[in-house]
Amino acid sequence: MTTLLTIFFLIGSLVMAARIFFGMLDVDLMPFSCPKCYDGGDDSLIGAHRPWYKREGNGIVYCRTCHSVFREHPNGSLVEDRPIIDERDQ
Repeated sequence: MTTLLTIFFLIGSLVMAARIFFGMLDVDLMPFSCPKCYDGGDDSLIGAHRPWYKREGNGIVYCRTCHSVFREHPNGSLVEDRPIIDERDQ
């Protein structure tokens, strides 16, 4: 009986540790650098990291360096969002 309780305790501990670990993961991860200019952000004078991107909302990500606009694809990748140029305007 004690062996069975020990096994349940160990399995429960592993499940709890896995839930805590996966709960701490950020589901809103961005690449380490811009897909176009490969800038990885910078550090301020006090050592705080400033990311390469700025979120605009509605899945739009803006690069602080090259000013490219990306849209988040449903599979999690970033796709460059180029402006539509009308041929009549040129």
